[in-house]
Amino acid sequence: MSKIIKRGQEARDALKRGIDLVADCVKVTLGPAGRNAVLGRRNITPIITNDGVTIAHNIEADDPIEQNGVMIVREAAQLADNNGGDGTTTTTVLLQSITNELFNLIKDDGSLVTNKINTIELKKELDTWCECVCGELKKSARPITNDDIYNVALVSAEYDWIAKIVSDIFIQIGRDGFVTVEEGVRNEYNVFKGIELSAGYQSEYFINNDKRECVVEKPHIIVTNHALEIGAVLPIVEEMGVEKINELIIVAPDFSRDLINRLNTTKVKTGVSIVAIKLPTVGKDDILVDLATLIEAKFIDKNVYSKYEDLIKEINIKNCGRAERAIISDNKTVIMGGNGDTKSRVEDIRKVLASTESVFDKNSLEKRIAYLSGGLAVIKISAESDFERTYYKLKMEDAVNAVQVALIDGVVKGGGLALKEISENMDVNKFTSCLRAPYEQIQTNCGKKTDIPDTILDPVKITISALKSACSIAGMVLTTEVAIAYKDEDKSKNHD
Repeated sequence: MSKIIKRGQEARDALKRGIDLVADCVKVTLGPAGRNAVLGRRNITPIITNDGVTIAHNIEADDPIEQNGVMIVREAAQLADNNGGDGTTTTTVLLQSITNELFNLIKDDGSLVTNKINTIELKKELDTWCECVCGELKKSARPITNDDIYNVALVSAEYDWIAKIVSDIFIQIGRDGFVTVEEGVRNEYNVFKGIELSAGYQSEYFINNDKRECVVEKPHIIVTNHALEIGAVLPIVEEMGVEKINELIIVAPDFSRDLINRLNTTKVKTGVSIVAIKLPTVGKDDILVDLATLIEAKFIDKNVYSKYEDLIKEINIKNCGRAERAIISDNKTVIMGGNGDTKSRVEDIRKVLASTESVFDKNSLEKRIAYLSGGLAVIKISAESDFERTYYKLKMEDAVNAVQVALIDGVVKGGGLALKEISENMDVNKFTSCLRAPYEQIQTNCGKKTDIPDTILDPVKITISALKSACSIAGMVLTTEVAIAYKDEDKSKNHD
């Protein structure tokens, strides 16, 4: 497959056309009067959305070099989304504005040599300016109050009922709460303290409702990281009879087939329910310790006991934890309630989080902290059509992300005002006017001069993330002198 090679101003112009293609499609969605985009998909229902990163991922240019520019904007939007969970449209608007300024500064007849501008030094200047603006944003930020939560959610969601749901949830669960958004048959949410395990029941004998779930009220729970044979549970079955306990859950990495059969038989003959949850412990001992801490159970650790016989002696009622409720499906277990003191456990996890660089590991650690200290909430979204349901789901996710980061780092004036006011109060330089781009785009989308009320707030982390992402990507594009891309042979043949 042959390649296209462009140099100098020709390369930069092609990249700029790709950047503008995406930015011009995305920026019309910004603000309260922002419009939507319809994103077609092969053989399935299109998506209607004004989510910047989603739109960016659905745009392609015919020219391969311009497509590189398209993918550069995608990277900036995705970077902002990963760091802040929102602000992807603001990122795109800033990227276009900063790139315009940079390319105007180095525009020449095709050679940076004749232009006599050191783009590496210019990039360093951009980086320094970016850090300065971010510092001013941090200075202007203030902590969020309960009254602010609704307003922050409303800016992202644009719908009062979405903002109300998000506000109600976070007032209940706090900054460390964990929220998921799912499709449902009605708009509703449930908040509970507990933990979710990525494992379910080992036998369909324990299904007890029409949703094919096993719902256990006020269960006793055993937690171990050792695979169990049938002899391990016989003593505790006898104890349950004496203590008149009918509900027990055992969480372990594996169970013998004989043991599962015995549990099924016990359920049928006596009504005593002992539900086996097989949670593979490769890399998951920490999750088991979290669970044991939450429900005040003894974690029966195979690394402590030299003999299996000594370990199974610990499987007794005394070492059980307690929860209010467990909902167990074939692949997931949600355990609600638990009166364990989790503060020291949370602090230990926070220390690990502080030294972790992997995004995946950070998300996992943050989720564990949320379970142990904040609580869980599940939001169900419904609508008359797939169009509307997907649209509202994306809006809800944006509002949840915005409130989560606002609770951690605080808020600044919204509607582009925070950046605009910094541009008016700092020394004027090459990039100062770029800070006004989001505010001016919101005014353009509104079609008239619009006053931004004080209740419009943006999470400072999202604003900072948008600026840093835009400057990072624009700075790399600035240093471009050669652009190379594969030719699309199929399009070439069709054209001929």
